[in-house]
Amino acid sequence: MTDSNFPDKIKSNIQKNNLFKKTDKIIVAISGGPDSVALLLSLWELGYNIEAAHCNFHLRGEESDRDMNFTTALSAALKVKLHVTHFNTAEFAQSRQLSIEMAARQLRYNWFEEIRKENNAQYIAVAHHANDVVETFFINLTRGSGLHGLTGIKAKNGSIVRPMLTVTRQEIIQYLDQKQQSYVIDSTNNESEYVRNKFRNIIIPQFEQINPSFNASMLRTIKHLSDCETFVCNQIKSLKQTAVTATSNCTHINLEPLAATGNYAFTLFEILREWNITPHIIESISRCPIESSGQYFRSGQYKILKNRTTLELIKEDQDSSGELVEIPQHTIAISAPVALQIQEGTAQEIIIEKKNPYIATFNIEKITFPLILRHWKEGDYFYPLGAGVRKKLSDFFINEKMSRNEKSATWLLTTADNQIMWIVGKRIDNRFRVDSATTKVLRINALQQQP
Repeated sequence: MTDSNFPDKIKSNIQKNNLFKKTDKIIVAISGGPDSVALLLSLWELGYNIEAAHCNFHLRGEESDRDMNFTTALSAALKVKLHVTHFNTAEFAQSRQLSIEMAARQLRYNWFEEIRKENNAQYIAVAHHANDVVETFFINLTRGSGLHGLTGIKAKNGSIVRPMLTVTRQEIIQYLDQKQQSYVIDSTNNESEYVRNKFRNIIIPQFEQINPSFNASMLRTIKHLSDCETFVCNQIKSLKQTAVTATSNCTHINLEPLAATGNYAFTLFEILREWNITPHIIESISRCPIESSGQYFRSGQYKILKNRTTLELIKEDQDSSGELVEIPQHTIAISAPVALQIQEGTAQEIIIEKKNPYIATFNIEKITFPLILRHWKEGDYFYPLGAGVRKKLSDFFINEKMSRNEKSATWLLTTADNQIMWIVGKRIDNRFRVDSATTKVLRINALQQQP
């Protein structure tokens, strides 16, 4: 590879994917590492209108300041305007119960969008490259993300552009060496604490020992999957035209055309993705016989009613993650604010789970519907299973040594007349217990609460 070949590959990718024009202002995200330095330098060589942006996450002590000083010096040498910000990443992650990796991602992309608007820039350029595409494939594969998570990193996503997806890490290092351009190395890249580093440092090298052309082979596979995704999306778009109709307050989905495809569960999943219906709700719907009627589901802001061969999606005015959610009888599943799978049956049909606090069974004949899912309030009381005596929830929380945050995050399941049946994930009420005389049972599995 010659010096000029690397920028030419970047330019070709920009033009092929219509990432941006020569007249656009581009803010280049730069960490000081080889990838972002190569991106900044190549766009500078190509004569694009660029500025730079650096985040100091203050996660690596003096090394974080070293990176900031390096990017400041490099930007000055190229006469490129540099934007710098500082984050207390650890505090942000803790306050929002995020991993450090996810916290840093949220912080930087939110800030990138802020400075893009403030500086009248059209795009933010980030330095993902071909190796990142392969790593992301495997990360998403382990998470069970389905077809759409296995199709690679998109070259353009809103205001985020990725001009280097066609070049490899090896090409980046070679380009910088030929330019005699220095860069900094993040010492945590050699650690395998983060998921991406585990794939980069441990798993993918094992594949490369089996097949030295592993990355190139994977990129071809990912391209094939991307083509499959395009085909599927076109088919789903055509299917929606015949199966989906919308009124002012309700969306109707005719299930018969979906069943006629011979892949009902898959097409149902693809159709409902548009409304962000959660996978476990879609799975519950798909298990219902196509001609069945009267089932009720809830996901996010939507009530979902199944009336024979039709689904009705009704958007509610209130935010379903708020203080109170109604759950009518015969509901099979809800996804928010707590993911619940709900089963009704005889005492012989329902498995009674006694050891898992996130699965509760109740005597359905003692329940007044609809059920109510809400947070606790002062004065609430219940009759703990096994004790049979009245107890204030405030005293129960003290006995459980629960923090203020834990108490405020706890959900209660009550009857329509406000009798507490279950402190979700903690204890059921003795009044609704299943006993030897019980003939009909309600079983509820709190999926999101599973440890």
